[in-house]
Amino acid sequence: MRLFDLHCDTLTEAMNAGLPLRENRLQLSFARGAAYRPWVQTMAVFVPDTLRGDAAWHYFCRAEAYLTAQLHENPEVRRVRSAEDLRALTQTNAAGVMLAVEGGAVLGGRLERIAQLAEAGVRMLTLTWNGADELGGGADEPGGLTPFGRAALPELQKYGIVPDLSHASDALFWDVCASTNGPLVATHSNSRMVCGFRRNLTDAQFCEIARRGGLVGINLYPSFINGRSDASLDEIYAHIDRFCALGGERVLALGTDFDGASMPAELPDIASLGRLWEYLLRKNMKESLVRGLFFDHAADFFCGL
Repeated sequence: MRLFDLHCDTLTEAMNAGLPLRENRLQLSFARGAAYRPWVQTMAVFVPDTLRGDAAWHYFCRAEAYLTAQLHENPEVRRVRSAEDLRALTQTNAAGVMLAVEGGAVLGGRLERIAQLAEAGVRMLTLTWNGADELGGGADEPGGLTPFGRAALPELQKYGIVPDLSHASDALFWDVCASTNGPLVATHSNSRMVCGFRRNLTDAQFCEIARRGGLVGINLYPSFINGRSDASLDEIYAHIDRFCALGGERVLALGTDFDGASMPAELPDIASLGRLWEYLLRKNMKESLVRGLFFDHAADFFCGL
């Protein structure tokens, strides 16, 4: 089974707990993902809203160094920095890690750090977490793009870093759409029509990402699925079905949020994702769409950047 996951928080969870990425007590590890080949795991450096300025940047640097050390100890897992790396990984059925950052506070208000992120291999930047930062408003603190945020968008596009709107306020989402014509992603967001959680996407937002040829990763956190503490496979399917009904089949990917949230009892960790694959086939979802959701759509997107 092939897997491309757009979002997990395992890197910072492991770093802060002093745990290895190969085998650990977390929801994701290299060992538990060994059944998936090729496997591309996007690992986000989650920057808490308590960190700003140089502190946020140094936190990223520490996490990137931790990832580099872990990959050195696990040479069978490759670093995916480019479309060429991704194509090579796919052709050889290997495993790899793509780096992202969750929280635009990492820039500390300095545009030159975008080039430094690109040099480190960062492919996506979640513009805000739940709070506001130098770029704009988050889900808990509504507000649109700041002047710095408007200046950052063309720099992100220049360096091939895709803006991730999963934690954006509605005002920030539409400001970004008005300020750039490039592709956009929401790495771990579901349908607000199905579950009215503020972090989910409205139909109009999903359709705008689809119109731009972007990606939306289905989040497995029950709060995003039904607003409760557990969720069924049927309830996950309702979000996929809603997005498909909007004509967004080729936009869909997985954005599990492993190690950033609690998981449904039926999908407790990365090793359990085969249950979702089998369930979707039993629902008579086309196998080509299931393959697209699990791998092909994200791979095609990043190979085309």
